[in-house]
Amino acid sequence: MKELFVLFMLSVCYLGLEQLQEGAITYEMKVNMHRRLPNQDMKNMIPEYQTSQTRLFFNANESFYKNANDEEDDLEISGGSGGMTFRIKRPISEIYRHFDNGQKLEQREFMGKKYLIEGEIKQTPWKVTGEMEEIAGYNCMKATHADSVGTFARNIVAWFTPDIPVPAGPDSFGSLPGMILKVDINEGEMVYTAINISNKKPGKNDLKAPSGGKKVTEEEFRELMREQMKQMGGQGRMMFGN
Repeated sequence: MKELFVLFMLSVCYLGLEQLQEGAITYEMKVNMHRRLPNQDMKNMIPEYQTSQTRLFFNANESFYKNANDEEDDLEISGGSGGMTFRIKRPISEIYRHFDNGQKLEQREFMGKKYLIEGEIKQTPWKVTGEMEEIAGYNCMKATHADSVGTFARNIVAWFTPDIPVPAGPDSFGSLPGMILKVDINEGEMVYTAINISNKKPGKNDLKAPSGGKKVTEEEFRELMREQMKQMGGQGRMMFGN
């Protein structure tokens, strides 16, 4: 943490920009649908990429992450001489974080059921590099981390900006000395990229903790997912955040 603090102070002094303390960020989430499919026939049935948008509201003490809208995402699946279109509705995924008390509350939908997951904000052991990249008009620093979720190994690259001094980001990613504006999992398997950043003050309902659903711990929810993956023969996707 000492190294992160030094990097944070150096970045603020170097960039010399006015810091953004509250606002909203829209992310594009791009998923490579072909990456884990076992054969070409299955790949021919669906598009290679699926994109959607998510939104993060934040101030100095809180953040709230959710799907950008409730519209259904269409995957076009063709077969034979004609085409078929299935409407796939994105599951609910809402994450509220309170940085002062270190707590988070998530509402997730899994197999048609809603769950309310209570837990602490975990500190990810990021490794900050000296690389820089501009994202959505902000100079960002690169940080890396490797972990595993279920049977899947994840190599995670995050880009964060000290000019938004809030330790949040898309999904459950955070715990860096600045807002995460981009996350790349396994070199393009899933990528979150900030495409719009607003300095408009969030409304009262924009930072409201989710409610409704069966209350479970994070480990209990992970176990539910692991059991379902076993039943699916290990072909399911687990992209659960931190």
